[in-house]
Amino acid sequence: VIEYRPILPYTPPGWTIMTPVIPVPSKFSPEILTNTATILKEKGFYHIALYYYEKALEINPNLKEAWNNLGELYNRLGKYNEAIKCFEKALNIDPSYTPALVNKGIALAKLGKTKEALQYFNKAININTREKKAWYNKAVLLLSLGQHKEALKHLTKALQIDPNYKQAKSLLMILKIKHQN
Repeated sequence: VIEYRPILPYTPPGWTIMTPVIPVPSKFSPEILTNTATILKEKGFYHIALYYYEKALEINPNLKEAWNNLGELYNRLGKYNEAIKCFEKALNIDPSYTPALVNKGIALAKLGKTKEALQYFNKAININTREKKAWYNKAVLLLSLGQHKEALKHLTKALQIDPNYKQAKSLLMILKIKHQN
């Protein structure tokens, strides 16, 4: 079943109205809608992913994964305040949900709230010491604050957890090149 809304737009001369058709399965679970939205987000179909996340949350507003993933989408779009609201909803459902803690830290860092961001990265690490994304993002933030040695320790920890962590490997290589010069 495809949902649609009739639109009766005024079209100025020389303009064309485009109306995307977004198929939404009527009997799918909110988890399937969330997974579909995440795949669409990864492929760059942000508008459709946003719609699927919203549909999933209409069905189940207590789905922390959907709130977190919607927040990640807002982070990608540069809408950090909207992202923070989504992460807060995920954390209201589960205060120890480390992906939302890390992502809220990222959004806060983007807004220049470094002390708050560090608190969220630390909280995620205290809950799960194997949360590589928290270690990595803490390292990035510490680098931006000029704390290179401390950042290197955290970056090393992220790579101990996952030796194939691409972003951490790239950042480590950049640090080594800068240190040589």
